[in-house]
Amino acid sequence: MPNIILNKRIFFKIFINKYTIFSMVFLFIQQLIIASSMLWIYRLSASVVEHKNIMCYFLLFGLSLILVCIPVSISAYFLEKSKRLSFSSYIDSFSRKYYLLSCHRNNKLLKEDVEPWVVNEANMLIEECHKFFHDALSITLNNCLNVIVLFTFIGPNLIYGYLFVFIFVLISFRLFKTKIRENALSLQRSRKKLTEHLMYAWDNIIIGNQYNYNIWRNLFKQMWSSWRDTSLLSVVLSNLASAFCTILSTIPVVLNVGYLIYLNINNTVYLAGLVATLPRQIQILQHFYFFSHYLVKWQDLKPKLSNLFQAVNREIMPVNIEDKINWQAISISMHGSPRGVNSLGAFMELLGVLNSGRIQIQGSNGAGKSTILYAIKEKLGDGAYLLPTHATLIYEHHTQMSHASSGESTVLKLKELSALCSNSKAPSVLLLDEWDANLDRLNKATMHDMLEKLSARLVVIEVRHNVA
Repeated sequence: MPNIILNKRIFFKIFINKYTIFSMVFLFIQQLIIASSMLWIYRLSASVVEHKNIMCYFLLFGLSLILVCIPVSISAYFLEKSKRLSFSSYIDSFSRKYYLLSCHRNNKLLKEDVEPWVVNEANMLIEECHKFFHDALSITLNNCLNVIVLFTFIGPNLIYGYLFVFIFVLISFRLFKTKIRENALSLQRSRKKLTEHLMYAWDNIIIGNQYNYNIWRNLFKQMWSSWRDTSLLSVVLSNLASAFCTILSTIPVVLNVGYLIYLNINNTVYLAGLVATLPRQIQILQHFYFFSHYLVKWQDLKPKLSNLFQAVNREIMPVNIEDKINWQAISISMHGSPRGVNSLGAFMELLGVLNSGRIQIQGSNGAGKSTILYAIKEKLGDGAYLLPTHATLIYEHHTQMSHASSGESTVLKLKELSALCSNSKAPSVLLLDEWDANLDRLNKATMHDMLEKLSARLVVIEVRHNVA
């Protein structure tokens, strides 16, 4: 069984913000008003028996029913703002963690592990967690404040039944805890695999090759079945635990109330108040069902949150660049003249004495040409600009580029970069990975002229697909 540890620092950073606090404050006010309504209905029932102060308590009870709508609305408003800010905080944390890890761009295992959280899982889980925390706190406050009212104003003997309820909740929770946690981990794994597989849906469906589609479809059915079965088991376990708790906890409360009625059979005022509060006491029992459900639900959310935090708190192993580059199979030249560069250190020394110029990297497939660009980018940081092949980078003219061919899009990107490089704070090195791979002769000539102009004021390093 894996050890599930929640990073408290990341938890508070993502989920606790000023809007979360505001939402909880108004939630507490809401539950105070709800708890007060039970006190007023108890006082109202007693005043009817005693024939005094009836209208006073009737008005107080009526106001408690009306005023509760105000904090409910305000709390919901701040809850929504808190959700949106939490997701933004998570993306900020993710960006800080992975920004400028250029050498890890082609790490497929890392990408498959963390990308689903940014694309889909994080927003859904943050939304689910906010709702869970808000509802669980609401139920907890409702039960606690109502039990305090019962204990303080109606009679301390009522507390005994609810103490037994709390014990039964913990018992049922312990009985189902391990199984629920194991199923939660299985559910998360199955959903993650399904999400990853759905990323292949577009090409396998749109292209329409029966062979590829059948393989994709069969794998989808297997993953969907696994996800469905674990989802259903999660619902069954959750409801079994909650139902078991409710059945056990109802007995002591009913027996305790019955015993109090027997003891106070001649106390008309007390009995009137006790009977008037019975609907609220039944509601408290129902809330204990939900409370046990939230305890169970927490076992489902905890491993998901652990993985959510792990995505922004994992240890990133450094990449040994030299092991990934075959310098013997790579040639480096500047304006047609070979340069004797046989290590990354030597390449960085060459860049250290250059203010402009055009460097070309050529070599066989798999020799590590692109890796050199990633390594230079990672070392120079914002001092270099990297334009890889097949990258989904966002530009000012992104909409225009999305409707252009790949070659035309490359030209548009370089035009935008030319404007960027005219800025005094622009990067001093431009890294291009096979920019000529998809260009026709006209666009290639246009790009060549633009790069010649750029290389007069900065260093252009280009991995070339072919050289005319």
